[in-house]
Amino acid sequence: MPEVFSNLYLEAETGDVGGMEVILVPSYGGLWATVVVASGIAYEPITVRVTDDHYPHIEFTLPDREPYQGYGKFTGKVTRAGLMLSSNGQSYGLLLRQCRQP
Repeated sequence: MPEVFSNLYLEAETGDVGGMEVILVPSYGGLWATVVVASGIAYEPITVRVTDDHYPHIEFTLPDREPYQGYGKFTGKVTRAGLMLSSNGQSYGLLLRQCRQP
């Protein structure tokens, strides 16, 4: 089952969107992450392969092209409360969001 982790927020005064959302999706080919980063606006989603050999510790790398240029490799840990990520000396805490069942 996919897991959704997010700290996306809307700045009420300006309408700017900030933060990050990561959706971890298990498949027959392994674990994948759909990532959205927002800085003023939400960038288009990108899907990348996740290294999960030591789950709950994970790694993934965003491509070195706009708008994700410079983010690079993320390392993190999945917990009951969320996903703690770090990249280039920055830390990101994303809360686990509940997925609705159809």
